[in-house]
Amino acid sequence: MKNNFLNMSSFLPDPVHITWIPGKKRQKTVQKRILRLLKRFKAFYLNTDEDLFFVDGGAWVYKKQEDNKYNKLISHAKNFFPFIQKNVKSWRYKEESK
Repeated sequence: MKNNFLNMSSFLPDPVHITWIPGKKRQKTVQKRILRLLKRFKAFYLNTDEDLFFVDGGAWVYKKQEDNKYNKLISHAKNFFPFIQKNVKSWRYKEESK
């Protein structure tokens, strides 16, 4: 009897790659896309100026190490991104004060 296993990785789409530069002007579209992915529980890769991160479907942020693995847990996305409100149960965009 043969063991016929399906390779599920061929059915699953690759996570999205996003480049976000904190402090740079005109980043609101990127921030809204990050918020939309978090609301839909989608995993994505995040590229910043210095580091590479992976945000999983549960909104936990992992940093890429020298061995090319994302195995260092940084924090939850609500604490990692400064543009997300921290004290609400749902994902909301923090209004900027002028």
